[in-house]
Amino acid sequence: MTKGTLVFRIVISVLLVITMIATAFTAIALVVLGTTFVHQRGFGFFVNGVEVTRENMNDVLGDGTVSYSVSTNSLTFENAVIEHDYALVY
Repeated sequence: MTKGTLVFRIVISVLLVITMIATAFTAIALVVLGTTFVHQRGFGFFVNGVEVTRENMNDVLGDGTVSYSVSTNSLTFENAVIEHDYALVY
């Protein structure tokens, strides 16, 4: 193996290690930021002007008439009274 080949292999190895470390940090950052983003914003839809979040998903309107299930991706209404100027669910 010549000196040039050895230097080339070392440079390539160092670049691969740097790329792997950068990818790992990026993945960790996306997981952390993505989780924070979901917890802060909720699920991205509203019922009667109230945003559906993880905190209120079992009782969206606070009166026991609207609930959301993440596992089935279902919004359930039970005798809910909707009195909002905008769309029911948006």
